[in-house]
Amino acid sequence: GIASSGGALFMMVLVWLYLLAILLPTISLMVRRLHDSGKSGLYLLLDLIPFVGGIIVLVFMCLESDGPNQYGDLDSEFDI
Repeated sequence: GIASSGGALFMMVLVWLYLLAILLPTISLMVRRLHDSGKSGLYLLLDLIPFVGGIIVLVFMCLESDGPNQYGDLDSEFDI
């Protein structure tokens, strides 16, 4: 099967490479969103708290922005 032929190891290496490739962009997007909602990027460290840390950070990122910032005005309606 796939486990005995080394295919599983190859797939595991591919998954790890993918996770490493998306780690930095994900962190930067989360920090940007926290800045837009008026919070410090250091709030991302709350994610290290087991079980509830991720929920707290998610709630902070879902909060509405404080208004105009260096990235543009607040758009509460989507142009779809």
